[in-house]
Amino acid sequence: MVVGQYTDINGDHGFLFNGSTYTPLDDPSATAGHTYAQGVSGSTIVGRYNASGTTYGFLYDLGSQTYTTLIDPLGTNGTDPKGVAGSSVVGLYYDSNYPVNGTHGFLYDLGSQSYTTLDDPLAIAGQTFARGVSGNTIVGSYSDANGSHGFLYNVNTQAYTTLNDPSAILTDGGTTAFGLSGSTVVGYYDDANGTHGFLYDLGSQSYTTLDDPSATAGHTYAEAISGNTVVGYYDDANGAHGFEVTVPEPALLGIFCFGTVVVLARSRRKH
Repeated sequence: MVVGQYTDINGDHGFLFNGSTYTPLDDPSATAGHTYAQGVSGSTIVGRYNASGTTYGFLYDLGSQTYTTLIDPLGTNGTDPKGVAGSSVVGLYYDSNYPVNGTHGFLYDLGSQSYTTLDDPLAIAGQTFARGVSGNTIVGSYSDANGSHGFLYNVNTQAYTTLNDPSAILTDGGTTAFGLSGSTVVGYYDDANGTHGFLYDLGSQSYTTLDDPSATAGHTYAEAISGNTVVGYYDDANGAHGFEVTVPEPALLGIFCFGTVVVLARSRRKH
């Protein structure tokens, strides 16, 4: 299953794609046209909606078709879930300093209904962004005085590891990690020519660039991975389009080309 958002004349709507059918997702508490689906695991979808100028998180259960609002108690200016795996939800909350250095990662446990703040110790205060989770590992990015860097966070050891794609140029944006599945991280990096998706294998500690062949040069964004399937979006002269691509085993990544891309929807936008 793939989740995301699309835009029509009435605004932005979440969607669920099960391989053959698209289902719109609109939180009933949202201002019309302000729902964004951002992560899925099993029968649970997470995302955000806007209402009365405030950002709220939501959890949607496919079985009961019910929405539950998620609000980090420290998120005085909003809560923005990005990913879910099992009983763990990760995302961002915005405190009273937002939008100036007021963004923090969070981990929310569905069982205990408790929130834990995630702040990379190398980040400028209020510049940590948690975006994906798999097992006990959380992936995201942080900003320092030099630019953006990816990170891995081990929940058990509470240790952060920095990720920098060697092709990234910090002054052009740096590295942003978005998703994690098993031993593979996906995200995108910026260089003088634009933005490129990447795969990072934790075992070999190697990076592989992902550039959709239909994209305008430097406009590919890898945002999530499940097993060996990567999803994201790319831009061309007509706007934004979703993509899905099957990647090979880590040992074969060095010879991987982006020849199996399938366009899913003109749906994803960078935000």
